[in-house]
Amino acid sequence: PCDDGNLCTDNDICEFGTCGGSPKLCDDGNTCTVDGCDAETGECRFDADESLNGEACDDGDACTVDGVCDVGACLGADVVCDDDNECTENNCNGASGCFFTATLEACDDGNICTTQDTCQADGSCIGGIEDCDDENACTLDECDPEAGCTNVDVSADCDLGNPCMIYGCSTLTGCTEQPNSDPCDDLDQCT
Repeated sequence: PCDDGNLCTDNDICEFGTCGGSPKLCDDGNTCTVDGCDAETGECRFDADESLNGEACDDGDACTVDGVCDVGACLGADVVCDDDNECTENNCNGASGCFFTATLEACDDGNICTTQDTCQADGSCIGGIEDCDDENACTLDECDPEAGCTNVDVSADCDLGNPCMIYGCSTLTGCTEQPNSDPCDDLDQCT
């Protein structure tokens, strides 16, 4: 070991009759500065270099993009973290980037045949089935994803085709039938 008298070298050793060391490593990781060592103090210096202004750089922050040098600083635009899901909260972590956490708020699953849609822990939006029952036994109650509730009259389906019966539909009980005494044809030539 020796001392070469240069404050900007480390690990000085004698070699082939001279004393020398390796240059002190001065690196702030910022491509927008000129890294060096102050010969008088031995301290690292990181000076802004205006000739680098406008040059592309990386500030090491996962929440910024398109960094450019500006008087020694690397300035980037904020990353837009948006997963286009109303059931998540959009966040950003400087080390890992965008992340999304589920909310348990009201939402709209886009289906008019569901009601009381709410966000789930997995980030999905789920609703309960729309109750389209009109309490009329003579209608078929359904939900059309485009039109919503439909209540189609199905009383004509109650007619079983027997001419000796009167068919109808009660809104309370559904299909009804009553015998009648109308003339009819039993298709027997002997009667």
